[in-house]
Order: sequence, then C-alpha cells, then structure tokens
Amino acid sequence: MGSHDSQSGRLNTVDDLIRKLADEESQDAPPILAFPTPSHIRSNEKYEFFKAKDLDRLAEGVAAIYLQSQLQPAWRDRKEVSVIAILGKSTLEYFASLLGLCRLGYAVLLLSPRLATEAAVSLLDCTKCSTLVYMREFETVAERIQKRRALKVIQTPERDVFDGDLTAGIDWRSEPDAGASNRTAFIMHSSGSTGLPKPIFQTHRACLENFENGNNLRSFLTAPLYHTFGFATVFRTISKGGILYMYDHNLPLASNHLLEALHTVRPESFFGVPYALKLLAETQDGIDALAQCGSVIVAGSSCPDELGDRLVTNGVHLTVTFGATECGQVATSRRPKGDPSWNYLRFYPNVKPFVYMRPTADQLHELVILDGLRSKVVSNSDDPPNSFHSRDLFAPHPQIPDAWKYVGRMDDRITLVNGEKVLPLPIEGRIRDHPLVTEAVVFGVQRDFPGLLVFKNSEAQSLTDMDFLDHIWPAVEDANSRAEGFSQISKQAIIPVTSGITYPQTDKGTIIRAKVYMVFEKDINDMYERLQQTTCGVETPDLPSLEKELLAICKEDLGLNIENLNDDLFNAGMDSLKAARLSNTIRKRFYIESEEKRKGLGADTVYRNVTISRLARYVKDADSEHVVESTGLDLMTRLIQKCSSFSSVAPDLPTRAPSSLPDNSIVLLTGVTGSLGCHILNTLLNYVSTKKVICIVRVGNSDNHVGLDVARNRVLESLRAREIDVGPDALSKITAIPGDLGHANFGKTLHKHKEMLKSTTTIIHAAWPVDFNWTLESFVPQLSSLQELVNLSLEVCQPPARMLFCSSISTALSTPAPSTIPESLISQMQYAQSTGYAQSKLCAEYILNNAAIQTGADTIVARIGQIVADTQAHIWNANEAIPLMVRSVNAIQILPDQKEEQCRWLPVDECAQTICELIQTSAASEIDSTQGAQFFNVLHPRAFSWTNEFLPALRQAGFIFDIAPVSEWLTHLEKSDPDPQKNPSRKLLGFWKSRWGSGTNRVERDIQFDTTKAQRGSNTLAHCPSVLSSGHLLRVAERWHREWSVA
Repeated sequence: MGSHDSQSGRLNTVDDLIRKLADEESQDAPPILAFPTPSHIRSNEKYEFFKAKDLDRLAEGVAAIYLQSQLQPAWRDRKEVSVIAILGKSTLEYFASLLGLCRLGYAVLLLSPRLATEAAVSLLDCTKCSTLVYMREFETVAERIQKRRALKVIQTPERDVFDGDLTAGIDWRSEPDAGASNRTAFIMHSSGSTGLPKPIFQTHRACLENFENGNNLRSFLTAPLYHTFGFATVFRTISKGGILYMYDHNLPLASNHLLEALHTVRPESFFGVPYALKLLAETQDGIDALAQCGSVIVAGSSCPDELGDRLVTNGVHLTVTFGATECGQVATSRRPKGDPSWNYLRFYPNVKPFVYMRPTADQLHELVILDGLRSKVVSNSDDPPNSFHSRDLFAPHPQIPDAWKYVGRMDDRITLVNGEKVLPLPIEGRIRDHPLVTEAVVFGVQRDFPGLLVFKNSEAQSLTDMDFLDHIWPAVEDANSRAEGFSQISKQAIIPVTSGITYPQTDKGTIIRAKVYMVFEKDINDMYERLQQTTCGVETPDLPSLEKELLAICKEDLGLNIENLNDDLFNAGMDSLKAARLSNTIRKRFYIESEEKRKGLGADTVYRNVTISRLARYVKDADSEHVVESTGLDLMTRLIQKCSSFSSVAPDLPTRAPSSLPDNSIVLLTGVTGSLGCHILNTLLNYVSTKKVICIVRVGNSDNHVGLDVARNRVLESLRAREIDVGPDALSKITAIPGDLGHANFGKTLHKHKEMLKSTTTIIHAAWPVDFNWTLESFVPQLSSLQELVNLSLEVCQPPARMLFCSSISTALSTPAPSTIPESLISQMQYAQSTGYAQSKLCAEYILNNAAIQTGADTIVARIGQIVADTQAHIWNANEAIPLMVRSVNAIQILPDQKEEQCRWLPVDECAQTICELIQTSAASEIDSTQGAQFFNVLHPRAFSWTNEFLPALRQAGFIFDIAPVSEWLTHLEKSDPDPQKNPSRKLLGFWKSRWGSGTNRVERDIQFDTTKAQRGSNTLAHCPSVLSSGHLLRVAERWHREWSVA
C-alpha cells in the first residue's frame, strides 16, 4: 500500500509507521522490542530482541502466509472495511499476526480470551466479521464460537513458518490511497461489565495520534496486547525510539515472575495495571524493585490510594495515566520527582482544548471529550454536539488548577434506597490491599445500607470466617473512617468468600460488578434477610448486660466512636441509616414485652433515646419514653444555665459607640463549608479592612500538618463548589485550622491555637448541624462550643471581640398567632418549634444574651429566614425542601397551591453581605451590652406570593404542571415512584405530611417578623431587590430545568 508519502513524511496507516521505522533505521540501531525467549529455543538469553527491520520482515512474512490461506488484500476494497478477529495471548506470534493483517489492509478485532462465547459472537455480529484467526492453544474456544456462528477459522502462522525471507509479493507502493487514514485499523472492545461488550472502532488516524504520547526509555509492560493500554504502549514506545520488554504471558501474573523479570530487565519505565502493583507491593523486594525504576506507570483501572501512597512513601515514582479506548490516552499525573500528588491527573496540552468537565452531583465532574480531538473515535451525545460522555467521574484538586483525581465510574456508584450514593472504589481498594484478601466488592443497590463481599486468598484458606473477619476488620475500620456515614460497612454486613471461588472479572483483573451481583445474588439476599428480620428475640438480659451488649453493637457493628453509656450516639457518628440498623438489631436480638412498642421500634426510637443508657431503659421499661419526652423545656433551662458560666469579664466599657470592622481585622469564622458561611467568607475577603479570616473546619485528622492541609483544602473546595472565584491576594488572607464544634474537646482546639487566636477582633459563628431528626440532647456539644467561643471573645488581646451568631426564625415559629416577632429575645422557650434544631438555636440565643449581661460580651444574634440561591451562579442545594418540592413536577406534574404562603426569601450572597454589614455597624445607636445581646431578624423586606408569583415564574422557565390543593399534591406524591434516585422529592414526603397534616403551617403563616433594625443596620437588606422582579428566581428555575431535564 502506498499511503506513506515519503516526501512529506506523512503517515496514513499504522503499517506506514512500521515501514517508516524500518526505512529510517541505521545498521547499528538498537532493538526496539523484546519478547521472552520461548522455552523450545535453546538460548542463555531470557529475551529475544527485534529491530524495526525485523518487525517489517515479520509483518511481510505473516502477510505472505495469510495470502496462501486464501485471504485477499483488503486494501483493494475501497467501499467496505473487511474485519478479521484474532484470538490469542500476547506473544511474538500474536504481535506478528497483528502486523501482517494490518499490512493486508484488514481491520483487526482483538478478542480477549476471557470472553464468554456469547460475548464473542455478539462482537463478531456487531462488526460483521466472518473470519477468525486463532492461536493453537485456543482451538477449542474457536470451535465453540464456530458452532454458534458461521465463520471461517484460520490458525495463526507459527514462528518457524513466517520468520524467514518470505514476501507477500505485492508492490504496496503502487496503490496510493489518500483516504486510508480514515479507515478502521483495529477494533477493541469494552469489558462488558454492564452487559455484552461493545466494539470500539479505531481509525489509523486515531491510532497514530494516540501513539504520539510515548517515550524513548527502556520499558517493561505487563498488560496484554488485546487491551488498549498494552497495545498502545507498545507502539508509543517503539515509535519514539525506546525499547519495550514484554512480560511472559505464557506464565501467570504472579509476584515471583514479575520480580524475576524486573531484575532481568531493570527498566527505566514500568507499565502495568494496579493488580500487578499489588502483587509486587506484597513484599519489600517487590517495592524495592519498583523504586529502582525511573517511573512506574499504572493504567487500566483505578489504583487504590492506600496502595499508591505506600509505594510513593517507599520511594516509587508512581504515575497514573488515564485514557479510554474511545478517545485514546488523554491525561497523566506525570510530575517532578518529589511531588507526592501521584493520583491527580493533568490533561495533555493537545487534549486539553477538547475537554469539558461536566459538573455532576456531590461536587464531582464527568469527563466529556469534545468534537475535534483526533484520537476520539466514538461520539455518544449531542450535548455538546458530537461529544463523548465518558461516565468517568473526577474530583478537582483543591489548590492545583486543572488537576483532577479519578473517583470512579458513574456505573460504579451504588445508590441506596434513600437515594444516597456510595462510592465503592475507595472502600474496596483499602480492603483489597490487605494481605489476606484477593478481592473486595461493595454491594447494596436499592438497599437500606451497603454490604461487602470479601474474597479470601490462599493464605486465608485455613481461617474460619470469624477469624478472617477479625484479621481484616482493622482495614474495614480504616476504610469506614474515610467514608461518609451511609457508606460505612458493619461487620455483620460482610460476606467472606472461600479461597479459590472464581468471580467475574475483566482481563485487567477488574471486577465486573453487575455480574458479581448476579453470581452472588443468593448470598447477598440471605445476608439482608438475616439482618433485617423483624422477629422478636427470645430473651432480654438484665440492664447492665443489656447496656454492655448495646455498647458493643454500636462500636463494633456500626463503627461509632463511643466509649461511655451516656455519650450522645449522634455526636458519635449515628445517622438515619445506622439508627435503622440498630433498631432492627434490637428487635431481632432482644425480647420486648409490648407488641405495640416492638412494632413501633424504629429509627425514631433511637433519635428519642440518644444514649446507650436511655436506649437500654427503653427496651427494659415500657414507661421510659414518656419520662424522656416530658423533660424538653426543663432540659432547655438546664442547658442554658450550664452554658452561661463564662471564664472572663470584658473591660468596664458599659457603653460602646457603633463602629465598623477595624483596620487589619482578624475574623474567626465557622461554617465555611456550608453555603452561608462560604459566602460570608467571600464577602470578608473582599473587604480591604480584613487582614485575616481564620476558618475552623471539621476534618477527620487534627494533626498539625495533615489537619491544616485538609482544613484548607475543604475551604477551597467549598468556594469552588459554589463557583466563587477568589484571587491570590484574597486567598492569602485565609487560614484554616481543624476543629470540631460537635466534639467535647473543642475548647482544647481553641487553646491549641491560642497564640493565633488572641488577635481575633470578630467572631462569626455560622456552623450548626441541620438535622430535624436530632433531639435537643444531640446539640449539647454545639452549645458547649458556643460557650467556648464566648470565652474566646473575652480573652483576646483587645476584648471583647464582637461575636455574631447565625440563628434561625424557627426559634419563634410556635409563637401564638397572629404575632409579629420583635428584634429582641424570645420571651418564652416554648415558642421555638418542637425540633431539637430550633430548641438548640433558642438556647444559644439565651446563652449569648446572658453573656452580654453577665460579662459585657459584645454579642449579636441574627435570626435568619429562608435562604435561596445566590445571585451570581444561581446555585441552590438541590436537596433542600423547596427545590425538592419543585422537582416533584418531573414525577407527578403537580405543584401545591399555597394561596396564603407569603415568601420572604433572601439570596444567600445578599444574606452574607447583610451579616457582614450588621457586624460592622451593629445599630445606628449606642450599644449597652449590659442590656443584653443585640437581635436582628434577617428576612427579605418584601414578600411575594407562592401561588400567584412563584409558580408562574416556574412555568416561564419551562416547567409544565397543574396546581392542586396541598392534600391532593401529597396524595399524588405518595403514590409516585418510591425510588429516590429517580424521584428525589419522595425523600421529604414524611416531612411535608407532618407539616401540613397537623395544620401547624397555617399558624406559621400568621407570624410576621419585624426587620426594622436589620434594615437600618444593613443597606443591602434595606434595598434588596425582589427575587422575582429582578429575574433572580427565574434564572434559578431555568438552571433547575436544564439540569433536571438532563438527569
């Protein structure tokens, strides 16, 4: 074929590349490819070496043999590509057949030997392939395929037949073909992890473009040639003048064989899949051998953080490359030595213009390859036109621009019945790293909680399941410590699998998740049935024994960080899923005399009895719950009294004139990872008077170095998630320190950073857990932390530091109606809503008021109403009540008629600006702290109608729906699809039923809030434009409509 233009040097086909390398090769040129010496060849050398001219000769010889087998040169058929499939393992014979078939002009379909017959037949059908060439070892496989489909089969030529001076006898250069580059060269296929494998067609042009990203080093490859990673690595290396050594694929992939090969080759670059690294990392010799390589490059599947971190710590220069058969290699974590960020990828310069990172849920992004990238061979979307949506998810680096960490595939995410999405790869990777484990697979699709299949390796064969679980449990605990609560695995939800039992996996050693679930379906179902049975236990021990058992369940099965019987369960890590699991365990294990009480024992029981001590008494004593529920107001009084004891008193400054934030002000800010706190931070950074903002951030590790880095990263992630751009000068004002306001030792955190905090001039406290299921007891640590912050405000260099607390209008929503709530202390504690959240906020207001009276503390309470999307990016948390209510349109095409609902919604950025203005001016009159704290009601000054104004705006944005009474809307919603992934609005059905079922919402509508003082203290609030007439809510609704239509 004459597609190679010798004058211009342009290559049109892969065969052109082989010819060009051979033509330009000097006589003393070094070899470019090395295969293990076959066992039947007597030689002291472990490898055979091949130069470019050798490869050209082998390609010619194989092409000649195939012509003798009545194959015709496919280049002559200019209308339709002829496809030939090849089946074999990655030896010299296999590679020579690839080159020979390519020289004849065929599109070569590379079949994985692991494919089931059905999958192979499907690929042959999809590619219209009628000929299969196979290596002798796979004759039986070829026969099985031939029985299922009419097919011509040819055995691949043996080495002693084609390795000579054979010629195909065709003058290729006499047949110019300008369109050759756009013809299909090779056909790879997907793994079939979500069904039958799909063919992926690669043109000569795409292949040649993909081969550009290579190096000229001495390299060693463990991946097979029928994988895109292995296939492309060979050509990338040889085309750049390097030499590539192939692993001996006649041997199993095992640590001893890998180690021997590394000692022989001593490569500058090691190319492998994560499984090969895992095998080598099991011994120090293996790690040392990898450390001797200039670079270790991993691809093909996700490399667990634990494995990569261990290798990097031991001196291995680990690099991750990322690519896909559909688009070629597009990114790498290549970086200078000494840089530890091995798991963050950067896109190649020639690829970057064609990359769009599409935001998805959970602050992740899907990689989308845009039209125009030459190595892209597949398009699957018209949004944008002719793009390829990879379904691969990435998280951005919190500090390094354009650096992305691979998280997993959208197909990998496990959606629980409540709609929470578990990311299994980090959990599986950590547990797979255990020396007794071959594989780990998280399951739990549409279940209440996740479980885990753990496959024992041969070393664990003699262990009982219980002993095995005890050995691996520390690894599970470590994985749980890094996972969100709903993702954590309990010991009871682990299924050990006997050593030697096979499971569906790809050639790369990656599990085929859907098929694993099918194979082990009975084991999984049995586990859930065992854990979720509601039959009553036969015996309940005495109270001390019951407390001991419940403590063990909470620590060992639920992974709670709890030591004492009176520790709050929710501060120890309890959430709704774990509460449900605990209630199920109690019903199953213990005898409960009252049938009504037994049937009613659910997650809410745990919420109402938030310590082991109280929960145990509930199980033993039928009257204990009534005792608990009668003490709500008494507890509020006790907590206010307890937290109103302060360590210092402010200097004798009974009257202070209003003032702005001082120059060089140092602000301590909490809640920065939340929406309001993040926008407050942005506002403060834009003030010239702000010298520093110290952000207290909850992190898992408070170590001086690790904790500080993680804390700062969380701040930067929060800004990025809300699309807030902050310049380098502003970023330099941010200091982040780790601290947990929900932990009893928060005061120690402040003491630890005492020197830094003593210059604080202002405190803005915007952090508070928002969970309406929590009881008041669960907020005790937050109230104690508030007390510590007041103490800090009194102990700074120039006391008192001004302190503003972000409270809530829920502290007054049970006030008898009709009422107008003044900007002052709520007179009765029963006026707070009945949730622990509202009660705790009112307790906080009383504590701050007491602090001002008793110590002269400069305290401000901002009672905040409904916050909505910001005015710039129009981002509103899709899991809040109002967005979820609107989203119900997708499921039932109805929205509720709330004629009496008057909405006073304030955009979150304008609320943040208001907060900062209030803390600067406080009020237009002089301040007398001895009279108590200052109070402001922060709601939009102008209300609008839900039915007459908001619903028409939704229709204008493109939503189509009918308006119905609330009761009818609730009925339709209750009958709608219960799957929260497809119908997220169902998640708040219980909340809405309780809100409108009792008529309490009508009372709320008759309660107004006076904002006179707040408007006087904040120009932003006083002149805040209507969120409707300004078009703000319309833009928010349009964003919803775009995003939810795609979803």
